[in-house]
Amino acid sequence: MSTTDNRTPYIVRKCIALLQICSKFKLKQIHAFSIRHGIPVTNSDLGKHLIYTSVSLSVPMNYAHNIFTQIQSPNVFTWNTMIRGYAESENPKPAIELYHHMQLKPDTHTYPFLLKAVSKVVDVKFESAYKVFELMPEKDIVAWNSVINGFALNGKPNEVLTLYKRMGSEGVEPDGFTMVSLLSACADLATLALGRRAHVFMVKVGLNKNLHANNALLDLYAKVRNH
Repeated sequence: MSTTDNRTPYIVRKCIALLQICSKFKLKQIHAFSIRHGIPVTNSDLGKHLIYTSVSLSVPMNYAHNIFTQIQSPNVFTWNTMIRGYAESENPKPAIELYHHMQLKPDTHTYPFLLKAVSKVVDVKFESAYKVFELMPEKDIVAWNSVINGFALNGKPNEVLTLYKRMGSEGVEPDGFTMVSLLSACADLATLALGRRAHVFMVKVGLNKNLHANNALLDLYAKVRNH
């Protein structure tokens, strides 16, 4: 075994430690350092951290993609990082393509990134985003708000009310963003009773101080009065 082979684990650990505290400029220096010492990005541990650091620093995705294609068997963490990177970029469509080509079973972190990507792609029907939402084993408030707002924007107030009730039955507490979509749906349906219950809830939890929710509430009362 060569000296380089003996030092490989040490060099990889050193590079990973440096990546955790590096800047965009230092990222490529560390990458070059690993290459000079004979550590290719096909080393899945180093490649994984290079991709994660690149995405976290918002480096253009072609850099992470180039590394990703060289890793023989990327793990779920690495797939998720790539999906996240594209989902947060100005070109989210590759995130959806990566998901369809994913060679491993998605985990609880995969779906929120995928939902974000689907929601940003204008030529993908909203129903696709809803299907992603239903696949999620754990749905946080961001996921709930994404689909509730999606239904509101797509002119489906009844679906907004259904999801809002389901959200409560699953123990997820709404926030200001939820209330804006709910009150908008109540206004579209001229449903004052539910709107008033929403108003009481907002006062109870302090959401009556939320400017956007308050504006939605005023809009509801105005529309119902003129209905």
